[in-house]
Amino acid sequence: MPHVSKRFVAAAAILVIGAGAAVATAGPSPDPNRCEIVAEKHGAAVTLIGLYYAAKALDGEYTFRVRGAGRSGTTDIAQGGEFSVDPSQPAEIGQVMLGGGGTSYDATLVVKAAGKTWRCSERIGGR
Repeated sequence: MPHVSKRFVAAAAILVIGAGAAVATAGPSPDPNRCEIVAEKHGAAVTLIGLYYAAKALDGEYTFRVRGAGRSGTTDIAQGGEFSVDPSQPAEIGQVMLGGGGTSYDATLVVKAAGKTWRCSERIGGR
C-alpha cells in the first residue's frame, strides 16, 4: 500500500468539504409560490382555510376538498374555482367551518397557476 502524507489527506478533505459547500449553495432557489391549509379553532368548531402565496400577481384555479368521519357522521365537501393573488398577501382560496368533537378531517388543496400545480394536505382533529 503506498504511503500517503497527512498533508495530502488534509488538503483532499478541505477540497471535498469546499466542493460540498459550493454545491449546497448553488442551484435554483426554492419556489416562492406555495399553498397552505390553516385550521382555526372556534370553541368546538374548526375553520379550515386554504391559502396560496405567490411571488408575483397571477390568476389560477383551485380545488379544496375536505373529508371527515366522526360520531356525528361523515363529511365530504368540495369547493373550487378561479382566483387571483397579489404578492403582498396570500389569497384565501376556500374556507370550510366544521364541527369538532373528536371528528378527524382530511383536507386537500390543489392549486394550478402559471403552468404549475401545487398540492397541500393536512389531517385535522381526531384523537
